[in-house]
Amino acid sequence: EMLRVGRFAIISISNFGYIQNRLRVLLQGRTSDHIRLTGDWHDTPVIRFVSIKEFQASLSDIGIEIMEARFFLPLALVARRPPFKDLTAKEALFKVRRRG
Repeated sequence: EMLRVGRFAIISISNFGYIQNRLRVLLQGRTSDHIRLTGDWHDTPVIRFVSIKEFQASLSDIGIEIMEARFFLPLALVARRPPFKDLTAKEALFKVRRRG
C-alpha cells in the first residue's frame, strides 16, 4: 500500500528465524512474551511470524524489489550481507520499490 503512493518504502521486520527464537520454541515449546510484544497469545493482535528468507520471497512474489537492506545482529552490529542472515540477524530494515 505504501508503494501505491510513493516511489519507495522503508520496512522493518523482526526475524522470527533468529537462532534464539528457534531455540526457545525448540526447548520451551513457545515463543516468549518479548517476541509477541503485547503479552499472552490470546491478547496478541494478528502478527505474522516470518523469517527474513520468507519475507524476501514474499516481496519477490508480489513484484517488489529490494533496493537496500540492513541486518541488525547481536552486539549492536549492523551488516549489509551477514553470513546465515536468517539465523544471525535479529531484525532487518529494507528499502523497497515496485519492480519495473
